[in-house]
Amino acid sequence: MKRTAIFLSLLFSLLLLGEEAIAKSDSSKLSVVRYDTLSAVIKSYIEESSSKYFQDPVVPRFLIKDRKDSFIFGIGGYVAAHGYYDNNALIGPYFVVSSIPMGNARLNPNYFDLSMAQTRISFKVIGVTKSGVINAYIETDFMGDNYAMRLRHAYLEFMGIKVGKTWSTYMDDTNINTIDPQGPMSLSTRLLPLVSYSIKQAEKYKFTVALEFPQDVTITFPGGLTPSGDVEVHQALQSYPDIPVSLIYDNGPYHLFLGYNQRVMKFSELGKKFSPHYTFSAQLSGSYAFETNGVMEHKIFLQGIHTYGMADCIQDLGNIGYNAVISADLSRIELIHNSAFYAGYHLGFLGKNQINLLYSHLKQWNLDSLGYDNLYDSGHYVCFNYMREFLEYGIFGVEGLYGMKRDISGNRGDNFRISLYLRYDF
Repeated sequence: MKRTAIFLSLLFSLLLLGEEAIAKSDSSKLSVVRYDTLSAVIKSYIEESSSKYFQDPVVPRFLIKDRKDSFIFGIGGYVAAHGYYDNNALIGPYFVVSSIPMGNARLNPNYFDLSMAQTRISFKVIGVTKSGVINAYIETDFMGDNYAMRLRHAYLEFMGIKVGKTWSTYMDDTNINTIDPQGPMSLSTRLLPLVSYSIKQAEKYKFTVALEFPQDVTITFPGGLTPSGDVEVHQALQSYPDIPVSLIYDNGPYHLFLGYNQRVMKFSELGKKFSPHYTFSAQLSGSYAFETNGVMEHKIFLQGIHTYGMADCIQDLGNIGYNAVISADLSRIELIHNSAFYAGYHLGFLGKNQINLLYSHLKQWNLDSLGYDNLYDSGHYVCFNYMREFLEYGIFGVEGLYGMKRDISGNRGDNFRISLYLRYDF
């Protein structure tokens, strides 16, 4: 709650920067308009500042604006129902391969659920000033305890500077569509506080540098407190925030994302003083789209990522301690190398239908010599879905998911899920 209050206070304070634009807007001249009736310039402002990620709300359908188009306010979001059958006790909407129970350790096989918690509400403000365009955005869902409202996004953007909580800049939002809100295990979809600065050139290139404050920088310690020898996960310290830099090239059918992230973690080795450890993550992703006969759209997606001591940049490894691991005999500590990738194919046809197929794989490289046999070694993620638009703003979908993971000793766990999805944007 304290962090949320800070964000909201910051947001409303910085909105005063748009006072010049708002003051020019005579409240008696405000009007409610449909998004598709706006001028091309205003549409570009809104579209440019909106997320392209499938799980995020689309641009609000109705907006309030003044006659001079210098102030625009929209309330949007969607109502979503996500129902699924899971055969290996993965409870919750996220299909996380690293959480699949191993072998015969199924706690509650054949689990069914239907949830409306992914429903979103968003608020968007665009203020046009002499100095530039102000974009303020707040988004919530209901994924908190007992369907409590939870803050997802709260940020302000002005003259290329963004401050607040939102998607990491070390993330390509042009990804294949999945009903599973987790998506391919190799992605770096993290919501975190940040300060970023972006420069655009020739409408094709976008360069971004940021300071980001991750909440899940953790280290694995030997537990030794239970007969199973389960390990313990502890929070790590940082010398300064993450410093990601990224470059996006977008030219019609071609899209390319190149990112690099740098971190300095601080922890002590075997009772020694705290010392800095330099870690990094690098990723490359891209897509290519083309049409056949003007009826069918094809799109190919590829993405790869490698981390050294930054496993939390891979979403399947977030908050489970694989940035660094202390050996079972306490003799040394290792920063872990992790690699992951995904390949996907999107087929759009008849204007309102789409089929998505993807495969994702993850591997951890230097765990073998640390004296454990039950640590997560590698994983596979396969997804196939069909989605159809209806009533102009609705989406119906069905999806099949398969996940498999292995530990260092070779033991494996498998899981299969079938999901149904119904969503209506407003």
